[in-house]
Amino acid sequence: MFGVIASLLAWSGDEAGAVLEYERAFRDPGMDLVAFSNDSAWLVSYYERSGQLDRAYDLAQRSAAVGSGRWCTSPMPRRTR
Repeated sequence: MFGVIASLLAWSGDEAGAVLEYERAFRDPGMDLVAFSNDSAWLVSYYERSGQLDRAYDLAQRSAAVGSGRWCTSPMPRRTR
């Protein structure tokens, strides 16, 4: 459950802390890919809200490539360029 701390931070309104924890968790090579895919939605949304569209798109693409979770049915962020 790599994203539990990040999820709690996001829920409590500590976006900066949540971003750091999600990014740390997603860099961990031991993270289960299905958990990664399922836990990435908040960070993709944060990247979109903060204007980091390339990062949002790249993370959503990585998550969708797993073939699990919300990315199987949700629209992908659009890369703008």
